[in-house]
This record gives sequence, structure tokens and C-alpha cells, in this order.
Amino acid sequence: MRKIGFEISNQDVDEQNETGDAELTQLESSENWTNGLCAFFLEASCGFCTIYGLFAAIRDFVRSLL
Repeated sequence: MRKIGFEISNQDVDEQNETGDAELTQLESSENWTNGLCAFFLEASCGFCTIYGLFAAIRDFVRSLL
């Protein structure tokens, strides 16, 4: 563990409230970036279809009025 921050000389060095602890994390393997990719594209495409469908409905409603 590495300590990040600064220590105030008037206080105990053992207190961890004054200095933050940062743990070194391992880089994830190259296969992990594909986890959840299908769900992301499904959610993005559903969002696109919702927005485009709303646009098309408003467009058709305005065309029907004219």
C-alpha cells in the first residue's frame, strides 16, 4: 500500500484519517472489456429507437394537422 497525502507534524503518524491509502490495482485482462458489451448495445439501441419513435410520432402528428 502506498500513502497519498501529507502528514501534519502535530498529530500522530498512525492516524489514517489524515493520509489516504491507495491500493495498487492490477489491470484487468484484455477479455474483461467485452463483459457487458451486449447489454450496452441493447440498451443504446433501445434508447435510440425510443427517441426516434418519439420523433417520428411527433412528425407524423404535425403532418396530419397540415
